[in-house]
Amino acid sequence: MSEAEARAMGPLLARLGKVLKELMAPEKLYVYGYGENHAHLHFLVCPRGPEVPEDHRAAKLYSYGKSMVDFEAAASVAAEVKKRLGGRIGRMHESAGARS
Repeated sequence: MSEAEARAMGPLLARLGKVLKELMAPEKLYVYGYGENHAHLHFLVCPRGPEVPEDHRAAKLYSYGKSMVDFEAAASVAAEVKKRLGGRIGRMHESAGARS
């Protein structure tokens, strides 16, 4: 991750977290970062509600949580997030000089 990308990532994650909290009111909001197998970095932002069993929380949420996803509801939330954030993600990516 370049220095410019790192500077842009914090505000982007903060905006995304705010929108997800408004839409879903999660107990926790996890952010996972992966970049081991690629020359670029992926962030997964996972809201967690109280219905998630304790043994599926924290790092285990990514592995076990997929079986608990309501994909129709997730698509609806994703569409609303996209609407609220507008084109900011693409502009952040371009302004940071990121390359895929």
